[in-house]
Amino acid sequence: MQKKDSPILNFVLLGNDSIACYYGNSTAMNDLRYGSLTNPKFIDSILVTANNRKPVQIRVKRNSSDKQNENWAYLDTILHRNNFPSSQPDTLDIKEQQFFRTPPGFLSTAAPQKSEVKLFLPKGESEKANYGSNVLKVVMLPKNDLYAYNNKKLKEGKRYTYKQLQSLLSSRKSEKDFFVLVKPTKQTTYESTVAMLDLLGGEEIRNYKLVDPTKEEEDFTKILLNNNSK
Repeated sequence: MQKKDSPILNFVLLGNDSIACYYGNSTAMNDLRYGSLTNPKFIDSILVTANNRKPVQIRVKRNSSDKQNENWAYLDTILHRNNFPSSQPDTLDIKEQQFFRTPPGFLSTAAPQKSEVKLFLPKGESEKANYGSNVLKVVMLPKNDLYAYNNKKLKEGKRYTYKQLQSLLSSRKSEKDFFVLVKPTKQTTYESTVAMLDLLGGEEIRNYKLVDPTKEEEDFTKILLNNNSK
């Protein structure tokens, strides 16, 4: 069955040059993608898809004050040059604020949030989906710490810094059917999430998803962190 087109294309400026885009509303977030404004391959792929789907409205939502006006103008210029409708300024709704981890106080009109917010994931983004047999699972721990393991071998993984994980991704990204599952926890900060997306984009990793950690992963990483604190 052919996928039904969504009339609205949403861009979210994440800070620095990082952006996210999706079609439709924030409940489904159809075709959610992450990338960089300065990555020609990523921008071209977005424009090709948009040219086929022909959105009647394009919304740009700011999630960080860093370079927001410059990035907005740059994105709007790209859209104009490719004959797309003018982008409309918009604010993040509650689900988007939770999913993209909006820094507290950035949106003056935003509803108050609890200190710990459960990460909202689009429908279908779950551990139950089949991502193949060559999967690297990355659990994001506090203080920019990461734990990564292959497929179902949870206890055979190891801890990584972002730099170490970058080296690992660089060495494995050419493997057949390589897929990365990124698992932010309740303690994962907005800055860490953006850093992870930048890392994946920098290594041109396209096959990845953000999903919730499993109960087994949560229990294992708690033990791991407790042992290190002793």
